[in-house]
Amino acid sequence: MNLKTSNIILLISIIFFSTTTSIFAFNITYFLDQHPQFSTFNELLTKTGVAAGINKQGTVTVLVVDNSAMGPLTSVPQTTLGYILATHVILDYYDSIKLGNLDGKSVKATNLFQQTGKTNGGQGLLNISKSGGDIVFGSTAKGAPQDSKMVKVLASQPFHISVIQISKPIVTPGLEQGPPTAPSSSPKASPPTPTAAPPPKSVEAPAPGPSDDDDGCSADSPRADSEGPSPAPASGPAPGPAPQADDADKEAPAKSVPHKNGGARLSVAGGVVAAVMGLVALAHYL
Repeated sequence: MNLKTSNIILLISIIFFSTTTSIFAFNITYFLDQHPQFSTFNELLTKTGVAAGINKQGTVTVLVVDNSAMGPLTSVPQTTLGYILATHVILDYYDSIKLGNLDGKSVKATNLFQQTGKTNGGQGLLNISKSGGDIVFGSTAKGAPQDSKMVKVLASQPFHISVIQISKPIVTPGLEQGPPTAPSSSPKASPPTPTAAPPPKSVEAPAPGPSDDDDGCSADSPRADSEGPSPAPASGPAPGPAPQADDADKEAPAKSVPHKNGGARLSVAGGVVAAVMGLVALAHYL
């Protein structure tokens, strides 16, 4: 392989890996730190853990709200707030060009809340439409207002990352008190308290009363305490210990919880290796 071919392969590898690193190294918290007018939104993203969910995405559009419009979200419980903020994260890429091409049409886009599995009635989707020259975002849930307008695109990396400012938080009906599918808070019945079994009563023959006869006994009725076979015990042989039903459960191995891996990163790395090997093979014949 000559020097020229080696330089070509090295240049392609540097460009590809630097592009891949910039895509996956995106950090929404760091980005919003450079824009103080979104400090409240940024703080809540970090507090609820939604920021970490955003940074794991390879393709994402984040809809952010400035401090002046954050009033409705500042008093929401943290868990519910996390669900609401997740609806502001679109799992697709949208920039000013793509949104400008709507031309009166509306599209539905999946948001990050869909991944929780707690959605109900369109809560995991956003409706994006163009109305009167404005790009409008709103939940597809029944009764959701369609009045969160795009202000401007703050940043974009084509087909991967986009951050868009909107005029007000998106309202998703049913999330004000948490997701509708959350389990109800009915009181749990306490298990019955086991009571100790009373000790077995010994069976004793009643003592005979004193006899009025001089000889102390009757020819027809022998004394109760006369010698003879002792009475059989009232209870039968004690049963052996009952088999415990949960022994099988204790011995069965616990199932491992599947973890989400970086599939996108592995596929990208595999593509790089395949491309470099192909170039090496090509250079061999040059």
